[in-house]
Amino acid sequence: MEDILMISLSSNNTVIALANKILIPGIAARKFPAVDVIYSDGGKSKLPIVFDASGVDASKLAVPEASLVCLSFRANSQAMVHSWSKPFYDAFSESKSLQLNEYCVQFETMKIAVEGCMHGDLDKVYDTIKYIENTRNIKIDLLLCYGDFQAVRNGKDMDSLNVAPKYREMKSFWKYYSGQEVAPVPTIFIGGNNEASNYLWELYYGGWAASNIYFLGYAMVVKFGNIRIDGLSGIYNARNYCLGHHERPPYNDNTIRYVYHVREYDVHKLMHLEKPIDIFLSHDWLLSITDYGNWQQLVCCKKTFQRSSKELLEANLLLEKLRPSYWFSAHLHCKFTALVEHEEGGRVTKFLALDKCLPGRKFLQVGEQSSTCKIVVNGLRAGWKTEEPNLVNFLKQLHLTNPLILTFSDDYSEDIPNEDEDDLEDDAEWNNENRSS
Repeated sequence: MEDILMISLSSNNTVIALANKILIPGIAARKFPAVDVIYSDGGKSKLPIVFDASGVDASKLAVPEASLVCLSFRANSQAMVHSWSKPFYDAFSESKSLQLNEYCVQFETMKIAVEGCMHGDLDKVYDTIKYIENTRNIKIDLLLCYGDFQAVRNGKDMDSLNVAPKYREMKSFWKYYSGQEVAPVPTIFIGGNNEASNYLWELYYGGWAASNIYFLGYAMVVKFGNIRIDGLSGIYNARNYCLGHHERPPYNDNTIRYVYHVREYDVHKLMHLEKPIDIFLSHDWLLSITDYGNWQQLVCCKKTFQRSSKELLEANLLLEKLRPSYWFSAHLHCKFTALVEHEEGGRVTKFLALDKCLPGRKFLQVGEQSSTCKIVVNGLRAGWKTEEPNLVNFLKQLHLTNPLILTFSDDYSEDIPNEDEDDLEDDAEWNNENRSS
């Protein structure tokens, strides 16, 4: 938690305004008598404040009546907040002609766990999260899994899993689907190349795969708190990239693989997302992402690593267009980090790939992301301030491009309009009709 504390003094029981914190040092130097302010690290500051121990009379202060004096600072702990606020409470709390107001703007962070390839081992991953919560004394707010989730509900689903028959197992998702277990932390996942594809196709536009477990869809965006999360399921294959989604269960030896191949149509939709974007999920790695990290260490740890079609070329178009703060990938079963600077001194995308869920492997990591801020007045919550990303344009893009989606094996790349040709002009009537749906 990070706080900005603003203490204002006003007469006539009226808070006139809050001063800009840039102006506060000058105001404080002119208006306040002397007091020591003790920091949490033991350091001290002295402000020119003088007051009578019997109380403070507004008429004796160098402040005009019905005026406001505001002091603001940034703190990283409640102890630091208290070290600043207590001297002012002690000085002015008994005054009958002055009113003391404390405004504490708290910027809360969300703790997010990210996981590589789940491979159906939900129990193991959730147990790991519980262990981290207990040992670090924290609460994880969200789990993101970027592919090979294996949402297998029953034996029939295993027939749609592109895994050698001897390796097909029910694992533990069925318990969460049936309601026998409930995910202890909200979970969002995308699809990879080892999925119960028949089930995920039922949730093409995204939806609840089980209680507290959400499938992001083949190419969709959701908002969790104030965090925008975009995802592209599947892996790239040049042969099927421009074809329609023609696969139907029961899958044969070919369609069981084709069904999870990324389509140009899905990438096209995501190209029209509005900025800013916080997190992007893909199963495939970005093409040439190794150029932005320690590739020597990667080759040393994963000797079989080589560049191939497993890296998603088209995802680089999304990276250049959307420039998310974070990009998470899996698929290659190893940990790798990289920093992509889009322009000198500009926005940076942090890339992280993780391993699969096995003992001794780096398959899960916990980080923090700023989420919301709330305003507390005199210890009472005054309300939440949130920024609502406008997703209506993306819904309209789905509305306009839905007729383009093909369910047979034809090349439809020529039917997809160029970005400049898309009819994305603001349609107020359509937006109003569909905003709440």
